[in-house]
Amino acid sequence: MRFFAAAGTRPTIIARVPDEGVTMQGDSVNIDITFDEPVVGLDATDLMLTGVGAATATVGVPTNLMGNIWRFPVAGLLAGPVNVSLAPDANDVEDLAGNDLLPANWSFTAAPLTPPTVQSVAVLSADWPQSFSYAAGYPIPDGAAQLTTIPWTNVNRISARFSQDVAVQLGDLTLLGVSVLDYAPLIVGFAYDRTTFTAFWTLSQSITTDSLMMSLPDTITAEETGAALDGEWTDGVSNESGNGIAGGDFQFSFNVLPGDVDRAGVETARQRG
Repeated sequence: MRFFAAAGTRPTIIARVPDEGVTMQGDSVNIDITFDEPVVGLDATDLMLTGVGAATATVGVPTNLMGNIWRFPVAGLLAGPVNVSLAPDANDVEDLAGNDLLPANWSFTAAPLTPPTVQSVAVLSADWPQSFSYAAGYPIPDGAAQLTTIPWTNVNRISARFSQDVAVQLGDLTLLGVSVLDYAPLIVGFAYDRTTFTAFWTLSQSITTDSLMMSLPDTITAEETGAALDGEWTDGVSNESGNGIAGGDFQFSFNVLPGDVDRAGVETARQRG
């Protein structure tokens, strides 16, 4: 047998997670509310979030977990205080007798996990001698110089250096071009240096003249926290990936023109020697 509050008795909150003053790790959280009796009429607009930590937050559709427990999924939190207001307006949340829940207000602190970013991309070659100044890799410039042609021959390795230790693998690299539409069949080797957080992919043949775009998915995650790659990048502008929020694929363009040592965008007979 179930008992409900009598007409005229307002529903009340008997538990809430996260509670007042709690610090929550991550950029998303489930706000769980337990009422003292069944309630109806809940939707996403019944939960209002304000404060620095809620500046980009979104509230999803609430669901009834069991009994009198309701869950509001929240995403897009930033670092800082989050002020929660449940049922700010009349008739937002009611019991089965039509009695309104009084507005409830409390705060918690959001502390999003720091997501990994891509700090630099380089090209190199297994055939470059140690005496070559870029034997350890030629860092592709960022900012306005990013799309300047790379003049080195025998480029058959690509590296990406991350801001922290990540879980990354051979299949994470997508490399598309114009001369070669899809380099996937040519990506045959992979290595990861945990001391420098640098991943290396090896191709079965050198890149010749081509305009390329490399992509890394946000399924690459931080080893310690599991935070997704913050990968957004704007060609010709960015100097490190990301928009400060975990999630977002990394897409980076570059041009290879072997022999174009003066970076004029063309290879001359004199440059070819």
